Amino acid sequence: MDKKVAPNRKTGRMIAKNLIILLVLVAVTFVSIWSWFTDKTSASADGITVNCKKPDGVEFAVVDKGATPTDSDFTRDPGEFFTLSSGSDFLSGLCLSEVTSDGVDFYKPLLNQTGGIARPDTRPQAKWSTATANESYLSFDIYFRSKTSYTIYLNKGSYFLAKSEEDGKSLTGANAGNISTFGNFSKDSIVGASRLSIVDADDSTLKFLWIPRPDILFSSDVGNTVSTGVTSGDTYNHYYYTNPNSVNAAKVKTEYTEDNLIVSELDAETDRYVFPEKTEMTSLTVKRGRLFL
Repeated sequence: MDKKVAPNRKTGRMIAKNLIILLVLVAVTFVSIWSWFTDKTSASADGITVNCKKPDGVEFAVVDKGATPTDSDFTRDPGEFFTLSSGSDFLSGLCLSEVTSDGVDFYKPLLNQTGGIARPDTRPQAKWSTATANESYLSFDIYFRSKTSYTIYLNKGSYFLAKSEEDGKSLTGANAGNISTFGNFSKDSIVGASRLSIVDADDSTLKFLWIPRPDILFSSDVGNTVSTGVTSGDTYNHYYYTNPNSVNAAKVKTEYTEDNLIVSELDAETDRYVFPEKTEMTSLTVKRGRLFL
């Protein structure tokens, strides 16, 4: 992704004394079909890119989950972006697979494939495993440091894009980018299944869970179809499975109903679904914040 791409042109005017806005721009593409569209159980993650820009006064380092940054890992250029991609050292083993999560704990369900659609095996005896960070899902630690006290926010206007959208192509129709063999829609529509969670350094406190693309709906009710511009319904809710590591109790699909669930809203100016309000991630009294994708 070109570093000149900016999620919000008004960002500079939003920075005030003792206020730091953290901007995140994520583009997601898949070069092979994921479980919505195939009998495969994983997908190459070669097209994932994460860009972030910081204002003056704060240095930050992005490292593998659980790693400790060295001094050279911290940015110093006030306008410097960090960029993560599958070429980053700690992402070399990333091969996204289906996971279920409440935003803190991640599990790989045992899947049954029927008619090209993967469905979780929810029987008590079905053995689900703990998902491995940066293999089954993307995870990284961000360390912040400054000589002045700051609060770190995820900025209003941050957004997720599929690679096809970044290339100016649609996600549906005969001319969709990276088109699926299962219908007139892009494989990159899987961006609709993405979630992002912010977890404190204690690894157990969820700051918030974000649904970035509720406007995309995949349905297999009558064939395989993808709808865009969806304004309500299940895509605006987050579901996960309880009892994922039990072999005695059935796995139960559960709706996430906590107040820290954030759903993107349509920005009429940019015609994108964006993070609706700047939201605190952490303060510099906390040593580490963590992003999950």
